[in-house]
Amino acid sequence: MPSTRSLKAKPFKTVFLPLAATAVVAAAVMVPTFGGASSHREAPAIIEDPAADNTDVYFFRSPDAPDTATVIANWIPFQEPMGGPNFYLFSTKARYNINVDQTGDGKWDVRYQYRFRTSAPKSDAAGYLYVGPDNKVLVNQNYDLVRQTRNAEGRITQKVVGKRLPVAPNNVGPKSLPNYLGLRNGAIVEPSGLAGAKSFAGQSDDPFFVDLGVVFDLVNLDKPGRMGIGTGNQGGGVDTLARYNVNTIALQLPIAELKGGKGDVVGVYASTERPVDAVRITKVTRKVKGVRVTTQRVKRVREWRQVSRLGNPLVNEVIIPRYLKDRWNTEDPSTDAKYNKYFTSPFVGAALNALFPSLNLNIPTTGRGDISAALLNGVPNLNNTGTTKADLLRLNLSTPVSASPQPMGVLQGDVQGFPNGRRLTDDVVDIELRVIGGAVFDLAGGTANKLPLGDGVNQNDLPFQAGFPYVAPAHDGFSTTPSHYRTEPAAPPVGPLP
Repeated sequence: MPSTRSLKAKPFKTVFLPLAATAVVAAAVMVPTFGGASSHREAPAIIEDPAADNTDVYFFRSPDAPDTATVIANWIPFQEPMGGPNFYLFSTKARYNINVDQTGDGKWDVRYQYRFRTSAPKSDAAGYLYVGPDNKVLVNQNYDLVRQTRNAEGRITQKVVGKRLPVAPNNVGPKSLPNYLGLRNGAIVEPSGLAGAKSFAGQSDDPFFVDLGVVFDLVNLDKPGRMGIGTGNQGGGVDTLARYNVNTIALQLPIAELKGGKGDVVGVYASTERPVDAVRITKVTRKVKGVRVTTQRVKRVREWRQVSRLGNPLVNEVIIPRYLKDRWNTEDPSTDAKYNKYFTSPFVGAALNALFPSLNLNIPTTGRGDISAALLNGVPNLNNTGTTKADLLRLNLSTPVSASPQPMGVLQGDVQGFPNGRRLTDDVVDIELRVIGGAVFDLAGGTANKLPLGDGVNQNDLPFQAGFPYVAPAHDGFSTTPSHYRTEPAAPPVGPLP
């Protein structure tokens, strides 16, 4: 039966120390077992923890079920389809969260938490195999789906709404998994304790499309071999993430569930938690042989701490300074106001001006209230959530589904696109580059060039699906050859072995 209970930290041990030990104990108040960061390797610490790495979040009215909305969150970037024999599993020592802010204060009100477990046979024959000779998956994952709510006082209650739900396996290849699509479809489930919802967890094609080679090589749009690409609006880019996979969690929810009786605009973000060991110290006064003695009570507890988060795309990658990226990922969105100066005076604008002096971009580098408003508050008269600055992917759930979605979203007059939520087809790299370039600077009272900036990549390498979970199936390890790899010529024939 689904259970509902209040959450408390799990105690390990309580000991009493004399007051003189205060300094020693205080130095060990918190002992984290993991550092934190997220989003396609954009922060230093995440390189060491790819299983916790949030890569992208999408949030949109479901086109085929418009009384619902879908959240898609991805983890574990740059998965080579042939990357065995230990393929890409969700971590059993992490908790993967989809967080919903219904009130605009930057704090989650409802959280959908995915907790994974792995089963595999103890057999020498399975030493290097992910799938056995009988086409049965040897390494299986399933998960419990937990719905958590938090009230105004911060008290959290939870209910298990789905138990031992199946995870779609990694797509090893057609010989190992001839029924891969059937197994994938079998991972689309309707949790028994969450009416009207659908859930999916498993590997998929990475739906993000971007020319990372251009972006990370100092936005090298005009390098030899790509002459004529201009400022990026003429195509000619290379989708660096083509043929890579990610691990996807997709959750489709009734709009009434997302609103929770609050307003039409809802904000979401994804996060990952890891366990940490913490020590709590309190002073305790006791009588010992009639004498009042003050001691320290030390309680060691295990807590779950956030090690990554992701709301709007490219915020941590493009806007937050490198030395703050890890800290950003451990903090709550409700505290984002202290980062506002990096939105109003974005470094990337000054960098683009310096990198392309001959183009006379003249990107405004100060007073960028337009960027701050769009990403931290929501667009006025569209999906604004008030004065609290928080990196949330906001969606006005009353906005009808677009009959003809436009890849540039709101910039193209399609108000159901980014930054009003984010659909899989929205070209968020071009949108954000053009906003940085000044496309909506007039909303902040300024004037700027309407620069056609972009990365030269305008769509995903695979078509998206018409129904839930919408992301394309994972590339398989046997058939996939990344397009930028060269094919070796045939080797000369070899004579009989001696």
